[in-house]
Amino acid sequence: MNNIDRNDLRIKRNQERMQLLLNDTISSIEKFGPRNIATTCHKLAKLEKICRWKIGENVWRCLESEIIRISESFSAREIANIAWALAKAKRSSPAVWSQVDLATLRCINEFKSQEIANTVWACATVDYYSPELFDKIEEVALPRLCEFNSQDIANTVWAYAKTNHSSPHLFKNIADVALPRLCEFNSQNIANTLWAYAKSGHPSFDLFDKMSKDALPRLHEFRSQAIANTVWAYATVCQLSPQLFDRIAELALFRLHEFDSQDIANTVWAYAKNGHSSPELFDKIAVVALPRLREFSSQAVSNTVWAYAKTGHSSPELFNEVVVVTISRLHEFNSQALANMVWAYASIDHFSFELFNKIEKVALSRLHEFNSREITNMVWAYAKVGYSSPELFDKFAKLALPRLHEFSSRDIANTVWAHAAIDHSAPELFNKIAEVALHRLREFNSQSISNTLWAYSASNCVSNIEFSSHPRVLHLVVSLFNMFNEEELCQLHQWNLWGREVLGENLLPMDLSEHCLTVFSSVEMLPSKLHHDVVCKLHEIGVPLREKVPLKTGYSIDILLNYHGKNIAVEVNGPSRYIGQSQKQSGTTRLKHRQIGNLENFKIVSLPFWEWDNITSNDGEIVSQKQTEYLKQLLT
Repeated sequence: MNNIDRNDLRIKRNQERMQLLLNDTISSIEKFGPRNIATTCHKLAKLEKICRWKIGENVWRCLESEIIRISESFSAREIANIAWALAKAKRSSPAVWSQVDLATLRCINEFKSQEIANTVWACATVDYYSPELFDKIEEVALPRLCEFNSQDIANTVWAYAKTNHSSPHLFKNIADVALPRLCEFNSQNIANTLWAYAKSGHPSFDLFDKMSKDALPRLHEFRSQAIANTVWAYATVCQLSPQLFDRIAELALFRLHEFDSQDIANTVWAYAKNGHSSPELFDKIAVVALPRLREFSSQAVSNTVWAYAKTGHSSPELFNEVVVVTISRLHEFNSQALANMVWAYASIDHFSFELFNKIEKVALSRLHEFNSREITNMVWAYAKVGYSSPELFDKFAKLALPRLHEFSSRDIANTVWAHAAIDHSAPELFNKIAEVALHRLREFNSQSISNTLWAYSASNCVSNIEFSSHPRVLHLVVSLFNMFNEEELCQLHQWNLWGREVLGENLLPMDLSEHCLTVFSSVEMLPSKLHHDVVCKLHEIGVPLREKVPLKTGYSIDILLNYHGKNIAVEVNGPSRYIGQSQKQSGTTRLKHRQIGNLENFKIVSLPFWEWDNITSNDGEIVSQKQTEYLKQLLT
C-alpha cells in the first residue's frame, strides 16, 4: 500500500469516527447547555474550515433549534462565538439570527472588544442586517475603541460598510484611533479598512495617505483581492497615490494569474478612474482576461471596457471578444452597464453593429431603468458611431423631458449634440432644454456651451433664436473665450454664422469673430481617393475647376467648376459625411451645406460615394464611359 492509499484510509477512518461523534451529539444535544452548544458550534465551524469537510445539514439544524430554544441563557462570549461559527459555516437562517440579535442586545454591555467586532462581522458576512443592533453596537463601541486591536478595527468598519449602515461618527473616531497604530495592521487589515471607508463614503485623507506609505514596503504580503480592493478604494474616494499605483502595477504584472475576474475589473477600473496611466499593465491584463471573459459578471465586463476607453488604451482583440462573449448575455446587464458598454465602444471608435443593434433592442424594452446620465451616454454613443435609431432617440427624448432638472450641464450639452449630430429632430426636447439651460448657464464650461450652441445652430430649431442670441449666453461665451480649444472655436464660428443666417449679423464682437474665422479656416482636410478620382475624371472630360476653394465664411468647397456657363459647387461626400452606414447626411454635413447655401449663395451639388462606387464593370472602358455620363447628368 503506497503513502497516498494510507492517507486516504486514515482520512476515511477519521471521518467515520467523526460521524459517530456527531450522531452522539444530535442524540444528546438537549443536555449540552449554553456553554457546550457555543463550544460545539465553534469547533464544528473550525473543523469545516481546516479539514474542508462539510458538516451535515441535520447537525447544523439540530444546533440551530437548540440555539433558538435556549437563546436567553447565553453569555456574551457564547453569543459572539455562536455568531462567528454560524457566519464561518455560512448559516443564514433568519430565525436563528433574530435570536442572536436579541441575545446580543440583552447583554451587549458585557461584550469584550473582540466579541463586539466578531459579532458585527458575522452579521455582515451572512447579510443579516439589524439597524437597532448596529446602532447599539456603535454606542457601546465608541468609548472603548482604544481596546480594539487592528483586526477588531478592520472587521468593524468592514461590517458597517458591507451592510451600508451609516455611522460617520464611528468611522471618524476609528480613523483617529487607527492612525497612530497602523504599524499593527497586517495586509488584509489595511485592504479591508481602505475598502470599508471607500464603500461607506467616509473618506479620510490622513488615513489613506498614511496607509499608502505603510503599505508600500509590504505589498508583497497582499493577496490578489487585497491588491485590487486597495486600488479600488483609492479610486473610489478620488485620492491619488502615484507611488502606490506605480508599485502595484509593477507587482501585478507578475501575479495577474492569481486575480479572479472581479479583481481584474476592479484594478483596471481603479487605474482609469484615478487617471493613472499604466500601458504595460493594461496590455498584460488584456492578454490575461481574453480567455477568461466568460468568468466575468456583466458589471465586470462593463467596467473593464469602460476603463480601457476612459484611458484611451486600444485593445481591439479584447473588445472583439467581449462582443462574442456578451452578446447573448446582455439581458443580465443593468442600465448603467449597458450605457457604459456603448459609451466605451463609441469613445474608443470600436464600432460593432451587432452589439449596438442588440443593446438597442434590450434598452427599448427597459427604458424606465435609465437615469439621466445613462440616457445621455446612450444617445451620445449612438450618435458618435453614427448608428441611427429614431425609435430609441424618440423614446429617450420623451423620457428625458420631465427629468431635465436631473441632467448636469454636460448631460444637457451631450444630449442636444447627439440629436443634432445624427440630424434627429426633437423640437419639444430642444425647446425645453433651452428653457432649462438659460437658468443654469453658470454651470456650463467651455465644452458644454460650445457643444450646445453648435447643436442648436445645426438643428435650426425655433427655440434657437431666443436661446442662442440671449445676452446671458453671449456674456458666458465672451467670459470663457480664452478657455475654448480649437474644436470648440470652430463650433462657435458655426454658431456665429448662424447669427448671420437668421439675424443678419455676427453674434460675437468683431475681434472674436475674426479669431474664430481664422481658426475655422485653418483646419485642413486631406482629399480622399474618391475626391481624387472625381477630379481626374472631370479633367479628362475638359471641365475647368478649382479644388478646395476657400470661401468668405471659412468653409471650403471640394470642387468649384464652370459647366456650360454655370458656376457649380460640388461636394464629394465620402462615408464620413453620412450617418453610420446609412445614406442620410450627418448633422455636420447638412449644416455646412445649409450655411454655404444661405451665406455664399451657392447651389451645392452632392456626389454620394455609393453612387460612384456602384459604377462597376469588368471592362475599364465601360466604367470610364459610365462615370462620364454620371458626372454630366449630375451637373446638368
